[in-house]
Amino acid sequence: MSEGIFDKPVKITEKYLQFYSAAQLRDFAERYTPPEEKFEFAFAEPVKSGAGEVYIPAGMTINEARLENLDKFDPHNPNYRVQISAELLTVICQMLKRVFLSHLQGRRADFMQILFSDIPGSSFAGIIQNALFNRLNNEKRMLTLWLLKIYEQDRKSFRHHARFGMYALSVAFVIQRRGSFTHRYCFQGGLVADINGVNSPLLEEPMFDLPNNVKLDYALRAADASQKLGLEATVVDGLRNHLNPPDSAEAQAAEPAPTSFLDDEDDDEEEQAPDAGDEGDEDIAGAENDGADSPRTEGAKKKAGRAVQSILQITRFIMDAEKKKLDPEVQLKNLIAGLAYYSEKGALPPHYANPILAKCRSYGPMIRKMKIIARLESKCVKNDPDAAWAYPKPDASQVLCLKHRQDCPNFVQGRPLSIVSEYSEAFVAKPLAVGEYAKCTLARQLPE
Repeated sequence: MSEGIFDKPVKITEKYLQFYSAAQLRDFAERYTPPEEKFEFAFAEPVKSGAGEVYIPAGMTINEARLENLDKFDPHNPNYRVQISAELLTVICQMLKRVFLSHLQGRRADFMQILFSDIPGSSFAGIIQNALFNRLNNEKRMLTLWLLKIYEQDRKSFRHHARFGMYALSVAFVIQRRGSFTHRYCFQGGLVADINGVNSPLLEEPMFDLPNNVKLDYALRAADASQKLGLEATVVDGLRNHLNPPDSAEAQAAEPAPTSFLDDEDDDEEEQAPDAGDEGDEDIAGAENDGADSPRTEGAKKKAGRAVQSILQITRFIMDAEKKKLDPEVQLKNLIAGLAYYSEKGALPPHYANPILAKCRSYGPMIRKMKIIARLESKCVKNDPDAAWAYPKPDASQVLCLKHRQDCPNFVQGRPLSIVSEYSEAFVAKPLAVGEYAKCTLARQLPE
């Protein structure tokens, strides 16, 4: 909705779109229809004239030209309800696709630009469109309607969901260049991964190092929401497990709080508008060539679910890194450094992270250094993954013992390092507390 023009945003239900004035309906038609195309639709309820006569009957297909004189009927119609049809959904998803693709346009030091570089736009435009609505899978329209509601009523949240989805799609393309169902599933999973985070502090802070019970509950709620939106089990499973450590056991089902996706319809009984969604069996033009990769067997479904899980794990880390709100160049460097560090540590799936890091050619020396540091920290003879800490990263000159293990043969007696204010590497959520930390002889193996 054009901000500041109308008192109420368009109401979006599963049966109809409700507008509160002819001007609002006309504005919607203009925004969702390219200049060379026509906006054709049907009212779910008749439009009445002053004497109660029907000016436009319900179900009649009309175009935006009929809206030019509709203002004079505003006093006699408290609202205008437009049927949800396959044709209208196609128009909506084409507009949403244009918004998603706009995320690829020129931001300075944007990691998404690196990921999508050298990938033709035609490779993913059809995937985006089919992920939103496909005539052969009309039940998936709930995702489109939910996105439409967010776009019309909360533009800031929509931008977040859109960026998450586009990042997931870009990571999927880096891993596997040929279009497949996995690409569609990752895009859909990214769109709904933060569906329960709206107006929550969790949406503004990195989740990577939050307590496991918080992450598990958050992921379960996202999985529950995706199931209610009618998404495939592969997406649901990927979301349910994407905040678990790699290779961990699958999360057990819980009882997530119910989620409301669309606006409530009026309590009074309404005659259901005819739905054109089941008419015809053609697919939307520009669909991806994903038939060969359709996960038909149980083994293939599990493999696709693991791929979606891993890709969403990496995407979550990328989105977390962007929450730092640093200078774009610094933020990009920290993101790449963290991706190299945590994938080498095993906190992110290296099989999926390494192809991404291979695209960051100009950061090659830093990536190699971060991998060496991660391997060095894992050499702690006490076998404690949280004890050895290279400081400061990526140009570390010391390795500190965070657990003060004086019985360790690598423990350096005397001359501890004092931290006078809480310190955190830009890509690590866990801070280094104020205090004195002994040094470790592993520092001798640090890269120059």
